[in-house]
Formats: sequence, C-alpha cells, structure tokens
Amino acid sequence: MDKHQVIDLCRDKIKKQLAQIQQQLEGIQEARAQETKSSAGDKYETGREMLQSEEDRIQNQQDLHQMLLKELDATSNLASNGLIQKGSLVQTQDN
Repeated sequence: MDKHQVIDLCRDKIKKQLAQIQQQLEGIQEARAQETKSSAGDKYETGREMLQSEEDRIQNQQDLHQMLLKELDATSNLASNGLIQKGSLVQTQDN
C-alpha cells in the first residue's frame, strides 16, 4: 500500500465520520424544534440546555474532523525527499 492509498483510506474514514456528525447535529436541531415549553419552565430550560451542550460537543468534533481533513490534504501534497518528516509513510519489517 502506498502513501496515497493510505491517505485516501483515511480521508474516506474521516468523511464518513463527518457525515455521521452531521446526522447527529440534524437530530439535535429536530429535537430542539420539537421541544415545547411546558408549564414547568425549568424543565424546558434544562432540556434546551442539555441539547445545546450536546450540540456544542458535536460541533467541536466536527471542527476537529475538518481540521484533520485539511492536515491530510496538506500532507498528501508534501514531496518526498527521503527523510522521515511530517507526512512520511514509514514501512517497517513488523507490519
């Protein structure tokens, strides 16, 4: 397996994870839209706060995955000069 194949596999995995994250965010948005204010205002506020906290956590994951994709793209464009450096694919005898 060469470097470009490894990068393609990683890119595909990250994109699949991003799609799952997007689905989670859409689920939270739907839940927020269905949340109705009941007579117990504190319960409503607590539910909305929990949804907001979960959305923030998932958005942080989304940001991290997007950053990983950018790093991966930058790594795939690095030229090989024979030295081990960022973006190098190192193969050992202990595969």
